[in-house]
Amino acid sequence: MTDSQIALLMMRLNGKQISSNVFPVTVDGEAVGLTKGSVSGDKLTPLGQTPLVNLVTDPPNYSTSTSTLTFPRQTTGSSSAITYGDTSKFSFIPSDGTFTVVNPLPEKTTKLIFDFSTSTMSFVEWGVKLTRNQVVLLMMRDNGKYVSSNVFPVTVDGKMAGIGKEMNSSPAVQVSKDSPIQVSKDAPIRCIAHRGYSNDYPEDTLAAYRGAKKAGINEVEMDLSWTSDIIPVNIHDSTINRTARHADGSEIAETIVVAEATLKELKSYDYGSFLSPQFAGEQIPTLEETLIQCKRLDQVLHIDRSWGLGDEKIEMIKKIINKVDYHDVVFYINNEDALNRLRNIMPKADAMHLLLSGDVTQESIDLCKTHNLSNARGEGRVQILAKADGVTQAQVEAAVNAGVRVNVWAADNVDRKKLMDWGVTGFSTNYVNMQEDVLK
Repeated sequence: MTDSQIALLMMRLNGKQISSNVFPVTVDGEAVGLTKGSVSGDKLTPLGQTPLVNLVTDPPNYSTSTSTLTFPRQTTGSSSAITYGDTSKFSFIPSDGTFTVVNPLPEKTTKLIFDFSTSTMSFVEWGVKLTRNQVVLLMMRDNGKYVSSNVFPVTVDGKMAGIGKEMNSSPAVQVSKDSPIQVSKDAPIRCIAHRGYSNDYPEDTLAAYRGAKKAGINEVEMDLSWTSDIIPVNIHDSTINRTARHADGSEIAETIVVAEATLKELKSYDYGSFLSPQFAGEQIPTLEETLIQCKRLDQVLHIDRSWGLGDEKIEMIKKIINKVDYHDVVFYINNEDALNRLRNIMPKADAMHLLLSGDVTQESIDLCKTHNLSNARGEGRVQILAKADGVTQAQVEAAVNAGVRVNVWAADNVDRKKLMDWGVTGFSTNYVNMQEDVLK
């Protein structure tokens, strides 16, 4: 390879065996690469068991202090955390799932390789030519203080590596020249793209958040839901039928309840073609995938329906946030008890008290005033989020005089200039081009 190329996948054909030596892969929806498989024409038929470790959702972790790479353990009693190729030859990860890298992570662009002949894992410099017995497991780039994985996801000291804006010389999404106004995350008047740019893009998809970024919006809202295998995903309805289609674009006849389906099942449907064929192929995003993109695009993520959660689910959300290492998150709560449960696990969590009516109550003002730790973003700020068409000037002014910020939702067709004059500082809307109304 040249210096401008990186290996995404290694495929080896050896008689009837085909193997992936970098990360798990599916071909036509079937897992291949960690078990033997037969080849027939252009089709790959996997034999044996499906791989039990998913390096995408449960990546290995590299510890800079111990120079070890720890893979997730299998739960079936297998002695090996992960194997590549023929298990009789290449079962190289020890039974405890931890492998010592023979040299520390260099302070330069490098590759992590495994040598089959010596059963050793080591870092080598970028330009070193590999032998036939060596395979690239991971690309690591050092740019200042940030380390990047360019082949499969990895955590470094427990935090996701390789998705920081620090790694890119240019934004991941270019802002349209037709949208010259950029809404800073610290702007005095904030614009929140409800379910992403949901007027022109399929709601609650990664495409909708990229569309918001193109229009200059740096705050986006998602709807927190949970799968049957307890994975947090981003979808509004309790069923997928309104916003999902079969892979061929046809409507789904049976009712598919989100909480009764696994993530794998939900990922098999299309969540873009209901709006337009140009968005065919959009998948339901997990909370982790949504956070990763928000980190790439430098967008604040507003998490709706983050109330009513038990400690276990709040801990799970915290773990995901820490893993991605992106904390620009605002949680929507609906009462003081929900805020207390959130703050018990994430003491400095930002929150908005969501009011389903337009009435800004004294109870809400008192809640926000009592629990607001700081006016700085990411330092325990608590604000009000009320319905736009019902707030009154007296209510907004009462909150502002108490030092509490007021934001409004369903702000598509309201007099935003009037609301700003009263003291409203944030608008949640499906029409992100409203930015020109509030900032010009």
